[in-house]
Amino acid sequence: QGACSFDANNTFHHITIDSDFWKNAGTTLREIIIFHELGHCYLGRGHMNDKHSNGSCKSLMREGLGECHDNYNNNTISYYLDELFTF
Repeated sequence: QGACSFDANNTFHHITIDSDFWKNAGTTLREIIIFHELGHCYLGRGHMNDKHSNGSCKSLMREGLGECHDNYNNNTISYYLDELFTF
């Protein structure tokens, strides 16, 4: 779906999004992917698969292997963006 690439000197960061995914994804899923890849490329974040007691992901930086479910929406956006930028 998305990938972050670096040049040999680690000075140029590039995000690539699969065009078929992008065409078929809704706004919320697009935001999740963009924030996730920005987390890798520009914030230096790795994956985090921790989950809340209700099974929702604690971070947008989850691997996407089904260990938690996304809960990113209008009510939770502040939580997820705060987590992303204040790790």
